[in-house]
Amino acid sequence: MAARCGHVEKAFVFGGMGARNGMQAAQMAKLGFTGVPASFDNENAWFRWRAFQGEGANHASLVEGLHEDYELSLAAMKRYPVGGPTQPAVRALLDLRQSVMPGEVESITVAMPGEAATFERANMPALNIPYLAAIIMLDGQLDFVSAQSLDRQANDEAAKAFARKVTVIRDEAQEMGEGEYRTESARVTLTHKDGTREERYVAYVPGFPTHSLSKEEVELKAHELVEPVLGSAKADRLVALCDGLDRAESVDPIIDLMRFESA
Repeated sequence: MAARCGHVEKAFVFGGMGARNGMQAAQMAKLGFTGVPASFDNENAWFRWRAFQGEGANHASLVEGLHEDYELSLAAMKRYPVGGPTQPAVRALLDLRQSVMPGEVESITVAMPGEAATFERANMPALNIPYLAAIIMLDGQLDFVSAQSLDRQANDEAAKAFARKVTVIRDEAQEMGEGEYRTESARVTLTHKDGTREERYVAYVPGFPTHSLSKEEVELKAHELVEPVLGSAKADRLVALCDGLDRAESVDPIIDLMRFESA
């Protein structure tokens, strides 16, 4: 996958590195590994970082709510395999594609909050709205590989031609006020070749803690990502196993499903 797309390290950092490191540290401690003497308590150690110094410093906060409060429920989960600010435009475009064929499109305008120009010319496929609009309209869908493909963004002439029909503009009316919860929105206007227009406004795509994905939406996303690799039957089994993870005696069945089998 690394040969076809970038941004892989971020997915690992966000999705698994913290859990991996925590489990590794716990297992190493259990096996009797020892650390560097005074690693937490020397002059330049972590506990002496500026956040733990001065008025209001509270080292006890590191363990308050341990095994009671869980940060995972506060994490954001992207519904589509693209950057956060491009999610609403993608949802609107997927909805439009249900009734519009690519040959019918004269132009598309995407109005969004923030630095819209960044998402009109982004080098990263998952952040480049004209490219994403092109593959959605040409393919009738959005899959992980195409959404991340630097090769297709650079070399697919049909996609490049369609992308030139797409304009991204900043809409200050969609921007949040200071102190308000972050949301990401988009207003997509599609102009047909006969001059008629269709518009879709997406206020947000579920995935933020303030408006979370439903269980059904999480499972649908999992199927979209897993089925192309494992097939439908194994994807169903993997989702079912993960659904019962709290009651599982072992993760071995999940690992077995994820093993690569050559044809």
